[in-house]
Parts: sequence; C-alpha cells; structure tokens
Amino acid sequence: MKHLKTFENMNQPQIGDYVICEEYENESRPRIRQYTLNNIGQCVKLDNSLEETRYGIKYDNVPENLLSDFSNELDHINGVYICIRYMKRGEIKFFSKNPEELKIIIDTNKYNL
Repeated sequence: MKHLKTFENMNQPQIGDYVICEEYENESRPRIRQYTLNNIGQCVKLDNSLEETRYGIKYDNVPENLLSDFSNELDHINGVYICIRYMKRGEIKFFSKNPEELKIIIDTNKYNL
C-alpha cells in the first residue's frame, strides 16, 4: 500500500449541510432559541475571523417579528437577500446532508416520542 487516503473530519458541519441549532447566547430572547430549535437551517458560510469558528446558518420563512435578529446578507449566486444567523459549533445540535433526517428529529421532539 503506497498511498493512504485522507478523509474529511465528519464531526464538523460542512457548507450545504442542514442543521438544527439551539442557541445559548440569546437567553433574553427565548423566541429565537425556540425558532432555531424547531426549524431546519442550512449552513451557507463559515466565519473563521474570530477565536471560534462561526457557522452562517440560512433560514427560510423567518417570521416578521424575528427578522431583526437575523443578518440579511446578499446571496451573490442568486442576487437575493437571505436570513442568516451565526452559530458556534456547540450550538449546532444535529447536522446532516439530508433534511429528511432532521425532520424526523423535530417531529420526535415535538410529540415527545
């Protein structure tokens, strides 16, 4: 065996992965915490400019009363603004390439199964 293939670190969400987050920093805004815990987002950015990597999570259909808590950033591919919330790795509870897997987790938590 001459070559060993290196594998990606699969313990970290990748851009394009779907996620369920539980935000800890925003204890004063329980509606944000509930929204991120009960909705599936998609990792669209990585921000390595701080000590700890932050993941830019895109959410669709954000209620109007929560829009001010999200960053509206221009999606350069589609030319539209998207709602992004930045999360630390510890705040990302689950991630998957398949959103259907995460829907099962949300439904399970919703009905206490």
